[in-house]
Formats: sequence, structure tokens, C-alpha cells
Amino acid sequence: MKIYTLFLIMGFTMSGLAESSDVPAEANDMVTLTIMYDNYKHDKSLQAEWGFSCLIEGAEQTILFDTGGDANVLEANFRKLKIDPNKIDTVVISHMHWDHINGLEWLVKENDHLKIFLPDSAPGETVRELQSKAEFVTLVSEMRCICGGVFSTGTLQHNIPEQSLCLETPEGIVVITGCSHPGIVRILKKANELSGREICLAFGGFHLRGHTREQVERIIKEIKSLGVEKIGPTHCTGDLAIALFKEAWGQNYIPMGVGKQLQLRLDRSICAEQRAESSG
Repeated sequence: MKIYTLFLIMGFTMSGLAESSDVPAEANDMVTLTIMYDNYKHDKSLQAEWGFSCLIEGAEQTILFDTGGDANVLEANFRKLKIDPNKIDTVVISHMHWDHINGLEWLVKENDHLKIFLPDSAPGETVRELQSKAEFVTLVSEMRCICGGVFSTGTLQHNIPEQSLCLETPEGIVVITGCSHPGIVRILKKANELSGREICLAFGGFHLRGHTREQVERIIKEIKSLGVEKIGPTHCTGDLAIALFKEAWGQNYIPMGVGKQLQLRLDRSICAEQRAESSG
């Protein structure tokens, strides 16, 4: 499996994703992102079904963002990649649709010490059920520090409310989206506003299936105007939109799919500042 690395060295700006052999020696803040569930395949040995999930390893906590649409498929991919579900500390759910939450059924059976962060739209019955099975369950409304260098945008209100996950890196913010129901442009603007930094990479579901070419091109123009350097649309983005993003970003387009891995260096400053303010 090929692993790509995103980093900044000696003040040079990031010009691309480098091979993992180029990882700098000071790797204590290096984190690995693995797409555990997607309806596109990167690793042909894994199962692809409708839904999304991304694993983050190497931060202060091991985090699973979304859990896909089928618990059996999520389990099979974990087993195939030899990842122990008991290593997961935290689950962040983007929104309460089946294709992002159904894997929780398996996960809470395997792991009884999970901390789960749900959007504030989560039904009370679901919250109570998870509280009986997990160590900690909370509803997220505003920006929320998950751990050093990793934060939620907070739940953006919409007819389908949704939160996205952000990682602080020396190159800027990495934004991971579930389905982008409130709008991918709105989500990216929120991430930029919260961090005060540019976005070096955005990936996940952009919810553009069924959009016309003209609609997608307008959205691409808006995202370009935000200075988003690299892009990795997948899941519910739609084949036409993915092709248009690939054309627009060229070498800075990152193909996704289940089994895809990225490495980046985490900068923990945002949540460190937030925790300092809270303790003060």
C-alpha cells in the first residue's frame, strides 16, 4: 500500500505529496490518515460500499471519523488492514445518516472505552443507547477541541446538520468532510475562520451528485478563491464533479478510496491555545 506524506521543511512551501521515505526524522508529530470505508476503491483487497470513514493515528488520541454504512464491511476492512478496534479512543460522527453511523454497531461491541462526539442534532434515543455502551458521549454544537491539533468545526446548521473534522499542520488546515450537506464552500470558510489559516487539503464527501457541470464549476471557482491547495473529493461527490475537481487541481488533486493513506505532521497549537484559555 502506498503512503503519501504532506510536510514542510526548512521553510520551503509544499509543492506536492512526497513518498513516505522522505518523512523527516522528527516524526513524533506525524499522523497517518487511512480511508477505512468508501464507495471507491484504492486498495483492491478491501471492500467498497456506499459510505465513508477515516482513521487518524498518531495524534494524542486515535480517532475514527464516521463509521460507514455497513458494520460488517467496516469490520472486514479493519481485519484486513490488521487494525485493532480497541486502539480507537474517539469517534467523531459528521451527521446522523446511516452511511456514516452504521459501523458504530460493531465498534461499540468491540470497544467499551470509546469517547463519541455526535452532532447536536443526534436523536435522544440514539444518544441514550450509545451512553449505555460507550465511556463518554457528547453533543457538539460549537468548535470543539478533540485533542491537540484536531478540532471539530462544530455542527453547521442545515436541514441535515453536520460537523467536519480539522487537523492543524505546519502547511495549514486539513479538512475532512462526511457529506458536506451544509455546503462544502460553507464548511471550508468555517474552517478558515476558526483557524485563521489557509486550507492545504480538503477531502471527503462534497455532496455534489446530481449537480450540473455549471453548478460544480461555480463551486470549484469559490473553493479556488479560498486558496485550497489540494483536494480529494470522494464518496457522495459524484463522478462528474470528481472529474471536474481533478481537471481544476491537476497535480494537486488527490485520488481517494478505501485503503488510501496519507501522512502529515500535526501542529497542536490551536487546541493548546483553546485549552489554555479554558484553564485560565
